[in-house]
Amino acid sequence: MAITKPGEKAPNLVVQTLHHGTWELHKQKPKHFTLIVFFRGYHCSTCMEYIHDLGSKISTLKELGVEAIAVSCDGKERADMTVEEWHLGDLPLGYNLSVQQAREWGLYISKAIRPFENDIFSEPGLFLVRRDHTLYLGQTQSHPFARPNLAQFLKDIEYILERNYPARGEM
Repeated sequence: MAITKPGEKAPNLVVQTLHHGTWELHKQKPKHFTLIVFFRGYHCSTCMEYIHDLGSKISTLKELGVEAIAVSCDGKERADMTVEEWHLGDLPLGYNLSVQQAREWGLYISKAIRPFENDIFSEPGLFLVRRDHTLYLGQTQSHPFARPNLAQFLKDIEYILERNYPARGEM
């Protein structure tokens, strides 16, 4: 489903953020990786827990040379509510992800089944992109559940960096 394989250039991603201006993947220069976490939006309580957890790990990610952003299809109003209510710390929050952008990243798309959901939104995805903007790791879900455990994921990043572990799934 994803267009890009590990080792290939990741699709550029340009989104507005609430407190960090326009964010563009191909302008990011982290020490090692950019971590992009796509989430369903303000309506998702599972996302709230996950994105809050991600926000609590920003300083540890930075120590590892990883810059992170969370992105959803939510508009600015819902993004404002997300930042106010979810306590994200210094985690940049991107909003107004288009369905076209979501598809470029191989994300699953859902339509609302409850009145408080966005009419259309992307399902979760997590991507590590190298400093040279090539995809290192990608994971998508068709449901709000079964996301990587972030505490373990930090340990995995340490392992990757210590051993210069190559990207996998490149064939």
